[in-house]
Amino acid sequence: MKWLILTPETQHKDLPYIDSVLTKDCAQKTQILALHAGLSDTELASAVDAVANATHAVVLGAEELCASSHGTYLLGNLMGRNIPVFVCAPKAPLFVGVRASSSRFKVFTDIQLLAKDICGNLAGYTATEEKQNALTGLFAAGIPFTTDCFATYIAKDDDQKCTQFLTAGMLVDSRDSNGVPMLCIATRNDCAAKVKWLVEKGANINAVAADRGYTAVMDAVWRKNEEVTQYLIEQGADLSIISSDGQSILVLAVGNGNTKIIDMLLSAGADPDIKDGMGMSARQYAELFKKEPILEVFRRHAK
Repeated sequence: MKWLILTPETQHKDLPYIDSVLTKDCAQKTQILALHAGLSDTELASAVDAVANATHAVVLGAEELCASSHGTYLLGNLMGRNIPVFVCAPKAPLFVGVRASSSRFKVFTDIQLLAKDICGNLAGYTATEEKQNALTGLFAAGIPFTTDCFATYIAKDDDQKCTQFLTAGMLVDSRDSNGVPMLCIATRNDCAAKVKWLVEKGANINAVAADRGYTAVMDAVWRKNEEVTQYLIEQGADLSIISSDGQSILVLAVGNGNTKIIDMLLSAGADPDIKDGMGMSARQYAELFKKEPILEVFRRHAK
C-alpha cells in the first residue's frame, strides 16, 4: 500500500504520531505532502502526482486545507480516486455531507481514533488492495474475470493465474457456463496438483457437475486416475452418489476395468450391489461380462 499523509504544514502536531503509527506499527510506506502557503505550479503538479499514486490517504488539518484553493482541489482529487481517506477534523460537522456521500471517506475528531481504526482494519485494507491489484493484473493481460476463463487456467494447471483469480475474488466453488465445478474440471484434466490446491482452498469435494451428474471422485474414476481417486477418497469423498444417468461409482469403475481403483473403492466402503438406472449393480455387470479379475477383487472383499 502507498499511504499519503496530506497536511497543511510539515510541523503539524499530529504528523509525527500518525507517521510513526503507519511506518512502525503497521509497517507501511508513507509519503508526506505538506501544502505550505505559496505552493508553486511545479509543486502543485508533484502534489497531484502524489495523490494519483496513493492507495490510501490520511488528511491532517482538514479545516485549514479546505480554506485554501490548492487544498480543496487536492481533497477533491482524493474523493475522485475513490480510495480510503482518513480525515482528522476536530470540527467534524464540516465534513458530514462528504462522509455521507462516500463509504471510503472516514472522518475522525481525534487522531488516536483515526490511528486505531487504521490499525484495527489493516488486514481488510490489505486484502482489498490485493484483490484490486489482482483484478487489474487480469484485465491488463486481457483476461476476462469470468468462471469460464478461470476454468481454462484450472485446466492448464496454471498456478499463477489461478491464484490471481482467487485473489481477485473468484469463488473456489465457482462453476463454468456448463455448470461444472472447478474441482471436476481439474480432475477431468488430470491436474492432480490443482485438485489438491482446490481442496486445500476449501472446495466442496462432493459438488455435483450439472452435465454428467458426476462428483470429482467419479470423474477421477472415469479418467482411470488412480492418484486423484485415492486422494479424494482420503479427503472423505462421498462414494454413494448416483450420477444423472443412474450410475454408481463402482459401475463406472467396472466399466473402465481398472481393478486397482475398484479395490480402492471397495476398501473405502463403496457398495458393489447398488442398482443403477437399468436395475443392475456393479457386481452384476462384472458377472454379465465375465470380468474375472474384477470378480476376484469383489470376492476378496467379501471375505
